[in-house]
Amino acid sequence: MLVRMSRWQIFMGLLVAIGFASFFYGVSNRTQQGTFGLSLSSGEHIGSQAVVTAVDPNSPAARAGIRSGDRVRFRSSFRNRVIFYATVPGDRITITDRNRTTTLTAAVLHSSTPQAFIAVVELARITFLVMAALIAWRRPDDKAARALAVLLVCFGIGITFDVGILPWVWTRFALLMFMQTLFLSGAVAALVFASRFPAVSQKGFRASIDRGAAALAIIGVVLAAASAALLFALPIESDRERALLELPFLAFYIGVIVATLFCLLDGYRSSSGTQRLRARWALGSIAFGVSGILIFLIAAMTGHNGEAAQYFVLTTFVIPFGLAYAIFRHRMLDITFVINRAVVYTAVSIVIVGLFIFFEWLLGLVVEQNSRESITLQLLAALALGLSTRFIHARVDRFVDNLFFRERHAAEAAVRRFSREASLITTEHDLVTKTVDVAVKNMHLRGAAFYALRSGAFAPLYSTIADSAAVGENDYAILEMRTWHTPVEPSMRGSMLRGDAAFPMMVRGSLAGFLLCAEKETHETLAPDERDALSELAISSGVALDSLRVRELEFELRDLSRDASLPHPIRAKLTRLLPHPSS
Repeated sequence: MLVRMSRWQIFMGLLVAIGFASFFYGVSNRTQQGTFGLSLSSGEHIGSQAVVTAVDPNSPAARAGIRSGDRVRFRSSFRNRVIFYATVPGDRITITDRNRTTTLTAAVLHSSTPQAFIAVVELARITFLVMAALIAWRRPDDKAARALAVLLVCFGIGITFDVGILPWVWTRFALLMFMQTLFLSGAVAALVFASRFPAVSQKGFRASIDRGAAALAIIGVVLAAASAALLFALPIESDRERALLELPFLAFYIGVIVATLFCLLDGYRSSSGTQRLRARWALGSIAFGVSGILIFLIAAMTGHNGEAAQYFVLTTFVIPFGLAYAIFRHRMLDITFVINRAVVYTAVSIVIVGLFIFFEWLLGLVVEQNSRESITLQLLAALALGLSTRFIHARVDRFVDNLFFRERHAAEAAVRRFSREASLITTEHDLVTKTVDVAVKNMHLRGAAFYALRSGAFAPLYSTIADSAAVGENDYAILEMRTWHTPVEPSMRGSMLRGDAAFPMMVRGSLAGFLLCAEKETHETLAPDERDALSELAISSGVALDSLRVRELEFELRDLSRDASLPHPIRAKLTRLLPHPSS
């Protein structure tokens, strides 16, 4: 079955593909970064003269006799500035040192960075890209989700991106400008997400930010591109000149980050219930993640952007892991079902591919390569694994489902079973109390309430939620349930109801009541299948309550039809309206 994708999803897919391509290229060419082996006093954007502050042992500069403290001259050009910022092995540059001219050829840089640290960086990068792809796939129409996906993909591409992917100077410069605008776009996307999530508190400053998001993005991209272009095009002689050129861009970047934190804090303070918990995780993850970037930018503005300051940017890695936990555990965005299946299929596919590689390696030890027997056995192995893939996927999926979700499935089954039994309950008190108890016990809720329509208002017939009060028919949550007949989250609708989810009881097309559920004891959000079970429970209980009332009305009318004081025509009409006792 073909899946239609929007243009935005296709665009996001291309960005994610670029991120994965750069990741695999970086992993396979980790030693392709080059170095001349000397550090200069004027920083990365070099002017016509500079003082050598350090020389790496066994580097091209050390072999050429350059020492720390030497004054070097070189031709100030666009090419040299780009090469010194993004060096590729084989790059050549001519330096005049102590009245002699030396040509240095960049060598491969052997990084001393621990492999464990590199693994963490790459894991964070993959997490950025995977989360961006899943959110773009599952929530293409959610404005907050779209902004979050853009944030994740921009940072996922930018981390450890190799600007030396192409050898030409102009392409490196283009990639450097692309990286500058990419990180700025990610910061603006974070601000847009903060202004849109949660939607219930989108007002005032947050609403203004949302309306001006496009203008902010354009201003930021222009500043980022102009800053990068000027830094490489102009012959900068000192760090002070460089700081002045970067000042507008850095100030804008810092302003975006501060506004993002303010919006997240405002959203957290304005929300309640489950939405407050989600907002807390969004605030904590993004706030801690951008804190290092904020420190680095302030250091750059004050001229202290040394090597140590760059390590603060590593706090960014908290963003994908924190948001992934919030999405999976607290369902900040509803993609859990796909995640479960995606994890199973991905893991099984990796195992199958690994088995084939292992079998091919083992085959090479016992059978001569390129022989007819070797090719035949490889084809048979590939065919066997291919035919068994679907069977293995199904068995593993069932095993994972039973292992991790058995208890939840049992609870849902208990709720659905009671939904079928509700119509057999003969008293209103038993119906409403048992409905609330079944919901609270099986869904591990902090409380629930059974609301019914009484005298133009919805009042709780039985409740274990504190401060459960009657609400009018014009309450925001009531209006939505009356109009759309779907469950609502009262905290997102500005309702007077004190609960996290309300499930309507529709009887003959009208809202007869609803089941109000408080948050879960674990602070998790109700899963889609749990919400379906509670919706079924609410509908069945509402119909059962209506049946009890009809039955009670029939009894009263039957007694009235037997009243000899009533005129005979009225008694005869009541008798015709009432069902036969045996029916």
